[in-house]
Amino acid sequence: MNATLSLDVVWNIIYNLVKTLSNDNKKWLADKLYESATTDTNSHDSKLVFPKISKDRQPSPEILAMTLGAAPEGFDFEAEKEKVLLVYTPDEFLTKTLQ
Repeated sequence: MNATLSLDVVWNIIYNLVKTLSNDNKKWLADKLYESATTDTNSHDSKLVFPKISKDRQPSPEILAMTLGAAPEGFDFEAEKEKVLLVYTPDEFLTKTLQ
């Protein structure tokens, strides 16, 4: 399930976080955002480097024990997924986290 937030909701989250900052901190943040918006994102010299792991490498027994096997009898995956994904609506999130 994908969640979609409107830009108004995103702006409300940002506004509520930023309104507690001092004017100097707001200016610093604005400068960083402007710099980020005006910098060419394709000109980064650094690239992500991933460790080289052979294709035939087997996970440790501890990892296998945590990840493999059947779910407990009667386990409702969809119900559990809904609990995790829909804990708060965007408005509830703003109300509960920004107090």
